Order: sequence, then C-alpha cells, then structure tokens
Amino acid sequence: KGLGHITLSGSGGGTRIVGKRRECALRFVECTSVRVHDLDIATPDGTGAIQDFKRRQGSLTIIGCGAVDVTDTGLSCGAGVAAERTCLTVRGREHNPLEPNIPTASVRILRNRLTAGYSQDGILVTDCVNALVEDNEIGISARPASLPAPKLFETKQWRAIIVQLLVKNPSSEGLAAGGDIKEIRFGNFTAGFESAVPQGEWNALIEANPPTAAEQKNGTTFGAYVERIIDKALTADAMPASHKKRMAALARRTGAGAIDALDKNLKRGLLLSSEPKVGRFDEKMNRAGGIVIVHQNFRIVFDSPITQADWNKAFQFMAPKDVRKASDLIAHAEAIATRLLVDQSFRDKLGSAKAWYAGFILDLPSFGRQAITFGGKWLGEIAVLRNRVDGFIEGVHIAPSEKREKQSGQAPKDMARNVSVDGNTLFLRLPAKGAYAPFGLFVGNVETVRIQRNRLDWAMPKVGGDSRFTHGIRVWGYIGRYLLIGENRISIANLGIRVQTADPIPAAQQPQLLWLIADNLVDDVSSGQAWKGPNFIEDRHNRPV
Repeated sequence: KGLGHITLSGSGGGTRIVGKRRECALRFVECTSVRVHDLDIATPDGTGAIQDFKRRQGSLTIIGCGAVDVTDTGLSCGAGVAAERTCLTVRGREHNPLEPNIPTASVRILRNRLTAGYSQDGILVTDCVNALVEDNEIGISARPASLPAPKLFETKQWRAIIVQLLVKNPSSEGLAAGGDIKEIRFGNFTAGFESAVPQGEWNALIEANPPTAAEQKNGTTFGAYVERIIDKALTADAMPASHKKRMAALARRTGAGAIDALDKNLKRGLLLSSEPKVGRFDEKMNRAGGIVIVHQNFRIVFDSPITQADWNKAFQFMAPKDVRKASDLIAHAEAIATRLLVDQSFRDKLGSAKAWYAGFILDLPSFGRQAITFGGKWLGEIAVLRNRVDGFIEGVHIAPSEKREKQSGQAPKDMARNVSVDGNTLFLRLPAKGAYAPFGLFVGNVETVRIQRNRLDWAMPKVGGDSRFTHGIRVWGYIGRYLLIGENRISIANLGIRVQTADPIPAAQQPQLLWLIADNLVDDVSSGQAWKGPNFIEDRHNRPV
C-alpha cells in the first residue's frame, strides 16, 4: 500500500501465487502504478471456506492506483452460491460515501486467461479515465461437489430464479362479483350468464357439487357440468337462498301449485336472464395451455412445468388465506413454488413436481455471471475489443450508475464518455433450463456508443432447452448524440437489439442525433425481431426484416 511504481512478473504458468482460504491473493492499494505480467494467480477455495470475506474482490485486486497494466497472466477464483467475487478487480481510489471516488487514470488488461468459479465474475473495473480490455480469454470452472443443488437453493437468488420458472409470467383478471353477470367456474373453464342470484351463492353451490374429472375434460363436458349445476339450483333442497326467497314470494301471489306447474324452461328463465356461454380462461387471456387458479373472486394464469392437476392439489394442501386482490393469489402461488423447492415431502406428493425437480437438478449447468463489467460513478474512454467469453450469462456489461440533477435540462452526472465494444466472441449460457435472462451484452448511460462485429452465440453444451435471452444487445438509459450498432450476429435472443432511453427524446433534438443500427443478423427469430427502439433510429440492412 502507498508504494511507487510496482512491477511483478514471473515465468507464466510456472510462477504461481495461490491464496488459500482467501478471497484475494494479491492486493495493491494507492500505488503510483502497478504492472503485473506472466504470472498465475489463484484463489481456489469456495466462498464458504474464506476467512474475512469482504465481497467483490478479485484474486488480483488493485485499488486507487494511478495506472494499471495486467498482461499475459492466468487468473482464477473459486466458486460461490451467488456472485460474490472476481478473477480481477480494479477500482478507483475510494473515499467516504459523501465524496466521489478518484478514477484510475489508465487501465490496460491484455492477453490474459481467466477462469471464474461457479456463479462468479471475470473482470470488474470501476471508476477509470481510460481502459482497454483486449484479447482476453474468459471461461468458467465446473460447479464443485461442495455446492450441491439443495445448498444453492437455500439462497434468495436461486429461489427467485426457480419461482420464476414454476410461476412464469403470471397475470390475473378479477371475476364478476356484483351486478347481474355471474360465472360458474372451475379450473380453466368458465361459463358466464346473467342472474339475480349473488355470485357467492353460485360459488357455494359449485363448492358443494364440484365437477368430475370427466366434466373438466373439454368445453363440451364442462358445459354439461354447468347444466347439472343449473338443474341442481332449480331443486328445492339445493336452490340458492335468494332465489328460494323470490320463488316463495311469487308463490304467495300466484299460489304454490302455479309455480310447481311451470314448465322447466320457464323455471330456468326465472333463475337465468341469459344462457351460459362456456369458454376457457387461458384462451381469453391469450395464454392457451397455462395453469389457471381460481379463488374467491380472483383468477390467475401462469406457465409452469408442474401440471394443472398437481397445482390444484398443492392449493388444497396449502390453501390461501386472506386473499384480497389477485396479486395476493399470485404471491401464494409463489410461496407454494418456494415450498416445492425446499420441502421434499411436500414435493413428493406431486408427481410432476417430483419429476421436474429430478430433471432440473440433473441438467443444472455450470456458469459464470458477468465476464467483463465496467461500473462505478465515473467512466471515460472504454474499449472492450476481441475478447473470447465462454459460459457466462452476460458477456459484457458497461454502465456507470445513473444519477442526474433534477433541474430541467441539466445533463446526467454519471455518463461514460466513449464506449467501444468491438469484435468480441461471446458464448453465453442460461443459469438453468427455462430461466429468465434479460440480455447478453449491455451498455447504459453513455455519450458515444459503438457496438460492432460481436458474435453472441450459445456456450456448449447448450442446456437452456427452448428458452432464449430476452434481448441479445440492450442499450439503455441516457444516450448521447452518437450510437452505432452494426455488423453483429446474435443467435441467443428473442429480440436481437433493444434501444430504450430513460426519457423521451424531444422531436427538436432528434435531427441532431446520429443513431444507426445496420448490418446485423439475428438468427431464428420472426420478422421484425431484429431490433426495436425509438422510431428516429436509422435502420439499414438488418435481418430478418
């Protein structure tokens, strides 16, 4: 700490520095300059074995030094249950939270081979004036036996991932609970009609006379069930209380014999003001095949690898309480998903859940989180060139923290000046089969942006099933006058490129901007899914059209 110009070198892989039970093997603080080359630096132990763990340090950590060069070096770190460490961390000089960090003047990270432990990061750089990350190979190591699936699933991060898998894209619709529109509903089927009988009385009749499995087979069989419920409602012993009261009043005026003599269709007309219309809730919500849960006056639909029958059982075993809105019902479904994950005896009661869990942990891949990350409050000229990344969820992430003054018209405080991401090969991976991953390459809050000639493809073996990243390349936030995204090939995403500004760009300013998306190819998507963004962006030769 506090030294002058430091050079540390060796004979490549023949010179090893190993930090046993440590997060950091080498740490330089507030030196004039640091140059590290031709070494092999490792912290192989898992996070659980580390003493005095501080988070986000690298096997090589350099903080507050004037100039940094790390070249021709092997760097590796151990595994963890969540993203906690890196192979290489370079930070600006740190002050108290009320003062800005002093950025590192120059950072050059060239021709290194990095191996990140399970779920960890490769390179992390924060607060720098000029940085070049070029010609590095960044890969991952396999998940160790000391991190079995049940141990992973104890963490909030993994529970969130799996809840999103088991209760995927939930949506809701409140059911008619007043007026004359009523519903007979069970599971995914519903029949709407007009009736003066309160919805609660219809619910009680359905609860006392649920449909058989055969009656839930399709719309026709459910229609037959609806007719059975209506016929039941016309009998003296099961007639809803409000309708029985009306019939008694009518009998007093016309005589009981007159009511009894009425044709069945006329009696039906006194109960219903319109004929039932049978439909499927998932189709109504454009979610055909989804899981449908009905409780009280609320109904939700979501996608899940667990069957409808087993979700019905799960809601019987773990019935919801105090549901006041549809989001409460969604939250209860998510609570069931969490219990399915951690409670084996509960999971084993549901055949499809047991089978899903066995297949899920069998296919659980090894992965890293972010290969190359730039952040902090101050970034200047950033170049990420010709790196090879393999096995990470996200290849490149560059974004200073978003902060701006509230005064009208004042520019954001924290924007990178000039960012170039060029010629990188990013072989990426989802953290689990079916898991949500927002993007593979991210740039945000930058004055000048160039993202060119990058390849985003799947790491092998591919373990995500049919799931894909939401976006291949995402540019977000406060973007300056120049944006070029060109000559990229993207094979991993539902939408190739997404550009989204934090605030709308006034029409008067748009002619002053040069934003161009050109010559990009996005594989295996439908027409119109090459890119999306503000309509003033110039578009040239992107495929598919």
